[in-house]
Amino acid sequence: MGRRKSKEHADIRQVGPDAPADAASPGTRSPRLFVDRWYGKLILLLVGTILLTLAYAPFYQFWAAWIGLVPLIVVTSRTKGTWRAAFWGWLAGVLFFSANVWWLLTITGPGVIALVFWLGIYWAVAAAVLRPIVRTVTTAATGIELADTTGDHEAMEPNGTVASLRLLLVFPVLWVGAEWVRGNWPFYGFSWFNLSYSQTPVLHLCQIADLLGEHGISFWVAMINALAALFIFNGWRFRGLLRPVLVVCGVLVAVGIYGVWRFAQTESHLLPGPTVLLVQPNIPQSNSGDKGAPMEDLIDFHVAQTNAAMKERPDADLAVWSETMMPEMNAEFAASMASLGLASRDAERAKREIAQLARRYKVSLLVGGSFAGRVKLVSTDPRMPMVEKAGRRNSAYYFLRDTGELADRFDKIHLVPFGEYIPFEESFPWLYRQLIALGPPNMEDYQLDRGERAKIFLLPKDRQPATQPVAADKAWRFVTSICFEDADADLNAWHFRGGGGRGSVDAKQADFIVNISNDGWFKLTMMPQHFQVATLRSIENRVPTVRSVNTGISGFIDSLGRSRNDLVIPANTEGTLASSIMLDSRTTFFTRWGNWIGPGCALGLGLVGVGNVVKRRRARRAGAASNGGAA
Repeated sequence: MGRRKSKEHADIRQVGPDAPADAASPGTRSPRLFVDRWYGKLILLLVGTILLTLAYAPFYQFWAAWIGLVPLIVVTSRTKGTWRAAFWGWLAGVLFFSANVWWLLTITGPGVIALVFWLGIYWAVAAAVLRPIVRTVTTAATGIELADTTGDHEAMEPNGTVASLRLLLVFPVLWVGAEWVRGNWPFYGFSWFNLSYSQTPVLHLCQIADLLGEHGISFWVAMINALAALFIFNGWRFRGLLRPVLVVCGVLVAVGIYGVWRFAQTESHLLPGPTVLLVQPNIPQSNSGDKGAPMEDLIDFHVAQTNAAMKERPDADLAVWSETMMPEMNAEFAASMASLGLASRDAERAKREIAQLARRYKVSLLVGGSFAGRVKLVSTDPRMPMVEKAGRRNSAYYFLRDTGELADRFDKIHLVPFGEYIPFEESFPWLYRQLIALGPPNMEDYQLDRGERAKIFLLPKDRQPATQPVAADKAWRFVTSICFEDADADLNAWHFRGGGGRGSVDAKQADFIVNISNDGWFKLTMMPQHFQVATLRSIENRVPTVRSVNTGISGFIDSLGRSRNDLVIPANTEGTLASSIMLDSRTTFFTRWGNWIGPGCALGLGLVGVGNVVKRRRARRAGAASNGGAA
């Protein structure tokens, strides 16, 4: 009984000049706190999950993100050993992502379990690296040092102010570093639920995204969490926390002033832009890829809706149809079919109907559709020949307003892992087969190739037929993101540099973003979260965004990240919406240079982690030498 009880209590050593003479002797039991019990830790992590969930759409309680990570920091401070800190950090991530990516269950149950377990690893790394930092703070605040049950003793900093400032600055670095890695590796990453997205209800505090990108916002949110944790460690006393409070207040004031300034100067930089028509079909989808309607019905619906809307808004310059609504309309597909003596009636009809719309109403059209590079005949039944498509892509087709011709195409670059491609097909075939088994039905038949080039589309300002290709100075310029590409901040900035490297342009190369998406597989919370993600791309590049999404939310976002209720089509409804957009002449630091805060924090995460290992080894050597001398 005594042995069991001793394991439930950590040894303590009181440090500092006021420590009693016998304080250094081990064996004294520390006060037993609620958070020291396993269920106390679990309850705190559940509280953190609830707070962070409330912070994002559709709840929009942005303030909850300011304290949502405090339970994780507190739990990490009361763990005995790095591996235990990693476990509790991992569990915190699993709880949060389980509560918030459940909408992927409509695609694959086993895949969601695997994804959630994987995403928890990023939180585990952050917690493991954080542990020595946060334990330093608790020691300095209480004068009590928790000793490792393993006997490995970390050197503690008795200066409370130094320790507090260290946590205040290091925790955001660790968290943003893990956040950036999660959004990029492996397999293009998963950047959903970055802290920054939760702050869109307070747009004045989000304007620094045009300097620092989304991770600049995440940084100051993480800093507030660190300050809140410091107050808990300090027994809710203000004494000793003046400098950390001043630092955080200074950062928030600077961020707020910058936001107010950016808002105030916007009017003088706005220019009239085109009128854009959005079509939201609200076609149900299944996890097998079925559209929920035959292709001829999809063509009929979009043509009829566009016809009706153009009669109401004949001034529209561009009509946008959502992702993957149309068949393969590329020339390579048509040529490959012709070589087999076949024709794609759906593709030919779609091109013909779209061209007629363009010529009739003098409107350009951007249409989401499929792409196939070549086909192979797999059934020679003359009544119903069947072909196998290869070189498939997810594409946006652009039809010009003056002639109705198919002028250009953009192929999606950032593919969704396990949704649009499965890795390891050639390198690890056995793993590839297991991943296929975890996916939705027919997953192996829906593998896409990625595009490679940025594409800037030119939208003619003149409604009269052109005698020659439109000049850039007589056209509005726009770039396209398809589906989850609007969650890739660096990719969008790259588009606005015309595909150039960082710092390669003095002015952005396009005027606005057109996002086409198909969220028909997902339910409820995913749609407003996707709209929330798109908001930051407008701020980062100072451009309006227009979104045409199959099941919603379609709508308009201005260059400050603002959207109006009357300029969105709600989720799970069909309809059309047209509005003129205002262009912003400002070119941002982020557009020129892309994301640098995220990679910098990832480097910081690695350096702090290595530093922890080095300190731990030195402490072990010192302890071994001391024990040897004592012997």
